[in-house]
Order: sequence, then C-alpha cells, then structure tokens
Amino acid sequence: MTGARPEVRSVLSLLLAIPVDHPRIVLTSTAIVVVLSLLAITRLKPSASLEMMMAANDPAAAALGRLLTNYRSLDDLILVATDRDESHSIEQAHGRLIRFAECLQTYVDSDPELRQNVVHLRWRHEVRGPEQRFIQQVVVPNGLHYLDDTAFNELLERLTPAGMKHQFRRNEDLIAAPGPAADQLARTLLQDPLRLRDFLLNQINLPTWNGDAAAANILSEEDSPMFSLDHRSLLIRIGGAQPASDLDFTKRFMQRMRIAGDHCNDEELHLEYAGAYAIAATAERAIRSDMSSSVLALVLLIQGLFLVMYRRIASFALAFTPVAVAIITAFGIFSVLSMRPTPATAVVGAILAGLGDDFSMHFLSHYDHRRECGDSPREAALASANELFRPMLAALLTSLVGFIAIMQSSVPALHDFAWLSGLGLALSMIASLTVLPALLVTLEPVAGQSWMKPGMRLHLESVVNFVDRRRRVVI
Repeated sequence: MTGARPEVRSVLSLLLAIPVDHPRIVLTSTAIVVVLSLLAITRLKPSASLEMMMAANDPAAAALGRLLTNYRSLDDLILVATDRDESHSIEQAHGRLIRFAECLQTYVDSDPELRQNVVHLRWRHEVRGPEQRFIQQVVVPNGLHYLDDTAFNELLERLTPAGMKHQFRRNEDLIAAPGPAADQLARTLLQDPLRLRDFLLNQINLPTWNGDAAAANILSEEDSPMFSLDHRSLLIRIGGAQPASDLDFTKRFMQRMRIAGDHCNDEELHLEYAGAYAIAATAERAIRSDMSSSVLALVLLIQGLFLVMYRRIASFALAFTPVAVAIITAFGIFSVLSMRPTPATAVVGAILAGLGDDFSMHFLSHYDHRRECGDSPREAALASANELFRPMLAALLTSLVGFIAIMQSSVPALHDFAWLSGLGLALSMIASLTVLPALLVTLEPVAGQSWMKPGMRLHLESVVNFVDRRRRVVI
C-alpha cells in the first residue's frame, strides 16, 4: 500500500508531461478531433417536438406524444388570408379571398414539388366528409332516438301553433339584426325555419363553429368557405406529406408555400402562417440561432474582460481555445450518439464558455506565476499541471454532482441538457491540462513579443494588505 501512492503519482506525472514533451502531437491530434466533431455537428437536426419537454413517465404526456406522432390532424399548416381594406364591402372581400384560395389551389396542383408534398388544401367546410355523411344519413333520419325526455317534450311544444309562431318571431328578430352574417343566417333559417336542428345538436354535442349560421353547415349540402366572424378573413388548411417533426421537410414545405402565397397575393391581402409546420420551422431557426448567438456574445464579453485583466494580449486566445475544443467535441459526441438539440441544449455552449474557461484561467495564472519565479516554459507548464490537477478534479466533481441530479429528471430535454453540460465541462478540464500546456510550450519562441508578455494588469496585493491590516474591522 505504501508504494502505491508514488506509483500513481508517477503515472499521473507521466501523463501530464505528454502535452509538454510532445506538444505538436497533442495539437495535431486535437485538430483532427475538432475537424471530425465539426463534421458530426453538421448532421445535427434540432428537435422542436413538444415530447422533449414532457415527462417520459407521465401517461398523459405519453398519450399526447403518440397523438402528435401517429395522427396527422394536428400537423396542418394554417394560412389565414385577411382583407384589411375597410373600404371593400363584405361581398368584395369574399371575392378577393376566394380568388386567392382558388389561385393557391391551382398553383399547388401545377407545381410538381408541391403536388407531391401537399396532401390536401381545404378552405371550405367539407359537408360531404364521412362524419357529415354519417350525420345526414344515419343521425338525422333517426334524430328522435337521440333525444332525452326533456328535449322530446320541448320538440313537441315547438311543433304546436303557438310554438311555431314564437320561433318565427325569433327568426325575424335574428334576420333584422345588423351585421355581415345576416344574409348567411337567412339562408340557414330557410332550410330549417323551426330550428329543429338545435335539439339534435344539443344532444350529440356537435361543434357550432362560428355561431348559429355556421352550425347548420354540418347538416347542409352546401360547401361554404371558412370565413371568420367578420367575414374579412379566410382560413386555409394545408396538410403536408410528412409530419412537422421532420424539420428538413418542414423547412422546404414552408418555403414553397410562402412562395405560392406570395405568387397568388396580387390583391395585397394580409397573410398569416400558423399551425404545426410554421411553429416547427420558426423553432428550428431559433434553436440554431441560440446555439451561435449565445456563444458569440459571451465570447466577446470574455475577450473584453481578458484585455482588461491580462497584459498578455494572447491570453484570451490561449484560455478560450481549450474551451472551444471542449464545446465542439461535446456537440460532436452529442451528434454521433444521434441525440437532437432542443431549446434547452442550444444554450449549453454559452454555459460551457462561462464555466469551462475557469480551468484555463487558473492554469494560465499559475503558469504566469511560475514563469515570474524563473521557471522555464516546460517547468512552469509541468508544475502547473501537477499542482492544479487535483483542485481542478475536485471542482469538476462538485459541478458534476449538480448536473447528475438534473439528469434524473424524466423530462428528456433536461436530461440531455445536464448530460451535454457535464460532458462539456469534463472535456474543458481535460483540454486545459493538455491543449493549453501544448500551446504555451509551442508559442515559447515568440514569448518575448508584447502579445505574449505574461502577467496581470490588475494586482490585488494592496487590497489583500488592506484587509490584513484591518481584519477586525472587515470581520
């Protein structure tokens, strides 16, 4: 047992001496790892799925995940075209909106790529769908069997002369009310002047969409456009051939549909895109933007801090290079393992840039101190590595404990965030003990230049002496 500790120490010293004795091999190997990691990162496909934000052991979340994955009803692209020109009458607005929808349908049918990628394009209430056919052919003819005793008695009351007169007076009041829906309401009342459909709709809880006038569409034989309540907007539902979770398809699909919308919008309608495809495309751009912008902003701030604190102009490059290597390698491993970045993991780069450079800064400061004491570059680098390994390892382990706790979360996004952060932090420590010493030893020939001059601009000896002289007051 007594001989084990010197042997372990000797092996550790030999490992820590490799970057100092063979810096070019270490730097070349690092460059190869970085290139391979960058190639792997290009394969990363951000995930905008809600499943990554849900607890994996929650039955309700799992059911919603299956609904989002296996059923396509939620994946439609929603395009809302609006005529904002108040000088146009309702009839004129209807004409402009319908011409736009018809043009969009023609464009999709004539475009080879869109024709393959668009499953359906709907802007009318489909009253001849299977649900509507069931209601018209089965439910309506047997409507009396769907009524409870109360509804049945109310139906008999409405069929009396007094009940019919009362309903006709209500119809007259509804038609006389001002508003753009009066004309559509009048056509609806002509089909069912006694509003007998109300009893059936209440019993089977059918949706009423945009009010009384639209409620009868499900019982009607007429396909009516999906206008808004004010009749100045038209809703168009567009189904894609692939789910919105396929981000490569979603990006191409959204680009083509925007081109189609702009092509048909010669009457300058206001177009709004919503639904799963639009949200997924926007989320994908946001994730990629966060991955780059957050790291870039932090890099600029840290560089400013280094210029203020260190006399060596190259201090920032020396301290941040190991961190950059660690971040790139961590994301490369993340990609190789077929994991997908989420909004949570998109900011890991910025977190690692702030936490990982602590290892490099400690090493660099310790190295400068040893150089000022007269050590050669090799001696200073080797001594710094041996003296800082254990403190760095202790600091790493305390940080990893927090990430390990987060990894126990059942939310996949939090698990991936903690896993990637812990991996990146561990790689930052390793790079600080390998890449940084190799850089310092390699750049020794230019150590006499001003941009490699060691030392700090700011010294705290006066502050420490002040606290020492007045320690009772400070305490």
